[in-house]
Amino acid sequence: DGGGEEGASSSWPPCFAALDAQERGRSTAADDALLESMLEPWLAAATSLRDADVRSMLLSSLSPDRLRILDDNFPTRIDAPDGSSIPVRYDGDDDGGSPSASAKLQQFFGASASPSVGGGLGGRENVPVSLSLLSPAGRTLAVTRDLPYFWAEVYPGVRAEMRGRYPKHPWPEDPMGAEPTRGTKKQMMQRRQQEQQQQNQQRRKR
Repeated sequence: DGGGEEGASSSWPPCFAALDAQERGRSTAADDALLESMLEPWLAAATSLRDADVRSMLLSSLSPDRLRILDDNFPTRIDAPDGSSIPVRYDGDDDGGSPSASAKLQQFFGASASPSVGGGLGGRENVPVSLSLLSPAGRTLAVTRDLPYFWAEVYPGVRAEMRGRYPKHPWPEDPMGAEPTRGTKKQMMQRRQQEQQQQNQQRRKR
């Protein structure tokens, strides 16, 4: 009946298919002509084709329903296990064009699966996010699309090297069983104490 996300996703504007074909080197003359006709109004605001805002061009071709589907399945931000919201990039510059994000390594403690996008769009499989895990100083420690593998095979070496360099931050032996955080061990302890005090106060009020 054409309703629902699968029906909507199968009838996206033809410029999406044309752009995909062009990126794969399979575009036809009709594909090229379609993209050129769509780009023409946007070129007036750009000094060159490289500067053209292709993203805005494509988004302007979508209906509100399809914009919602796109936002739901390919969000610009995802939630990290510590509760913070981190941006997702789709610029294709990292890890072979995969969607990518970065966060402090400790923010993903407790995560037993990698974040992913796109799984609800027309029955497509989830696309794992290429995750750059950073040190407390913001330097990249590892890039992974497979968190379980990282925790089991890579993290022990990272922990051995980093816990001496950043002793104020948590480096637990069991990262999947640890509390995700952006803070130091002292800050975590202070927060737990505050939470305990609040709970005690609530009990007294009862």
